[in-house]
Amino acid sequence: MDWSWLLILVCPIMMLFMMKGMYGRGGQGTHQQDQRIEREINELRIQNLELRLREIDNLKSNQEGT
Repeated sequence: MDWSWLLILVCPIMMLFMMKGMYGRGGQGTHQQDQRIEREINELRIQNLELRLREIDNLKSNQEGT
């Protein structure tokens, strides 16, 4: 009996199982997780801007003092 056809089918079948497993786990919590990540990114952007402004102020005050 020739089993080579079975090897050809194994790859697509395994891919289907793996894709279903990936999408089945986080289906409902994805939107909430995306919102949380977006909030964290926005907070980090604000912190980054504040640090930049503070650094600019420090550089200006150092130049004036020199």
